[in-house]
Amino acid sequence: MARTTSALAAVGGLATLAALLVPASGAAAGDSCTAWGTLPARVTLGPHGATIRTTLRGTAACTDASLDNGATALLTGPGRNDDVPLRWEHFGATEQATYYPTINRPGTYRVVSGNVQVYDAQSIRIPAQWRDTQTVVRYRGRFAHVAAGRSGVTATVLAYGRSGWAPQAKVRVVLQRRAAGGSWRTVASGRSSGSGRVQLAARVRSAADYRLVSASTADVWGAVRPLATAGV
Repeated sequence: MARTTSALAAVGGLATLAALLVPASGAAAGDSCTAWGTLPARVTLGPHGATIRTTLRGTAACTDASLDNGATALLTGPGRNDDVPLRWEHFGATEQATYYPTINRPGTYRVVSGNVQVYDAQSIRIPAQWRDTQTVVRYRGRFAHVAAGRSGVTATVLAYGRSGWAPQAKVRVVLQRRAAGGSWRTVASGRSSGSGRVQLAARVRSAADYRLVSASTADVWGAVRPLATAGV
């Protein structure tokens, strides 16, 4: 995993500033700041890795503060090499970390342990709380060696992992046809063999109206592959 933005250079200054200021007491609940780091719904680990970007967001008490010193937090993952410290200089700023399938693992990644630094017009620190966020990281999946004919469709289901592209065994695959209204209807289904090969028996009249879809697994996202435009 690689950091691609600034690290924690300003943390020392923030700690000094916080020590000089007296925290507010008895602040109204409506004046408290709730902050979080945004995350995409899903992240795909492929040949070039994956960059997770997170933007510091907050309620009005955070963003309307007279002094906005941003926040720190930790982007955590399921493995020892997956945790990355984050430092946003202000609300609206973006941090990022890049993960690689040869080093990092699929699983749930979270932005946790946030420490927010915002102050009001009297230089009193605004009470703040942190809302944890999370995303799911999985390997990329794809179809290869796809062939469509009058008797059906064959393909190999692959996933990108620590050693590169490799066959996926026992993965459910469906063949879908586009209906008149634009929706997709399943016309055949099956599971890939130990070599990742799947064969779906269905007459394909116009390949442009069909697609292959594989199911997601615990470690790999499902893939979608439209069939070739030419009729068969």
